[in-house]
Amino acid sequence: MRVIKRNYLLYLAIVLAGLVIFVGGRLRPLRGLDASEIRSASVRCVPPDKEAELTAEQITELTELLRVAVVYQKDDSCKEYSGQSVSFTLEKADGTVSTVVAFSPFMAVDGVWYRAKQGPCGDLAAFGNQVLEGRN
Repeated sequence: MRVIKRNYLLYLAIVLAGLVIFVGGRLRPLRGLDASEIRSASVRCVPPDKEAELTAEQITELTELLRVAVVYQKDDSCKEYSGQSVSFTLEKADGTVSTVVAFSPFMAVDGVWYRAKQGPCGDLAAFGNQVLEGRN
């Protein structure tokens, strides 16, 4: 009985360690962001090098997208890629300014580049383009 109990505890410990490693590699750096914290926001897409201010409704939608964005390890190898970058500049009610750049499969938060989960990162880029096209 003791051998079974020990083996069970060992297997449980291995599974828990695996979960910690698996989940520990993923971060949602903006999960606590609330739309009420944001005084104003803008989006800039390059190319085509266009910029627009977001409405209050768009800020709410952006906040929801940012809260679910997932990043992994720091990775600035995006310099080796070409494509469109979509930058969001957030001016918070306390006067601080944050910048988030979606450049799938990378994302930068306040100048620090990360490898990002493609789905949420792509959603941010699509949202920025929709805002510039006036569809959102």
